[in-house]
Amino acid sequence: MKLSGYPSRVPPHGSKLIAQSLFVFLIACAPPQQNDLTVKLEVTNPKVGFAPITLTLLYQNKPLENAEVIVRGDMTHAGMAPVQQTAKAIGNGRYRLEAFHFTMSGDWVLSITAKTNSKTLLGETRLGVNP
Repeated sequence: MKLSGYPSRVPPHGSKLIAQSLFVFLIACAPPQQNDLTVKLEVTNPKVGFAPITLTLLYQNKPLENAEVIVRGDMTHAGMAPVQQTAKAIGNGRYRLEAFHFTMSGDWVLSITAKTNSKTLLGETRLGVNP
């Protein structure tokens, strides 16, 4: 079926443009590598409510310095809104959240995004939160 005013096929240069655009889109949306960031978690007796958390981040077995660190907390099951906060650098690859809000008890996954001038690294750690 041909619609009036529309070509019956994509011109040769148009298909190349579409393929190039799709390639750029896929590259731009590719997730950062997450196998290089090691996360060590320090939290004492996490309970529902607000709790201080300290993270030690290692990249290639060395402390990761001068990064913008965002921590996103999700439960391992559906049904709750994620919690997201920016951590403050305290030196030697350590980052602090003074009052991370654990909204429910149960198993949590903390996803860490660390951005430096040259790369974005991802890491993950898990913990149980008490009622």
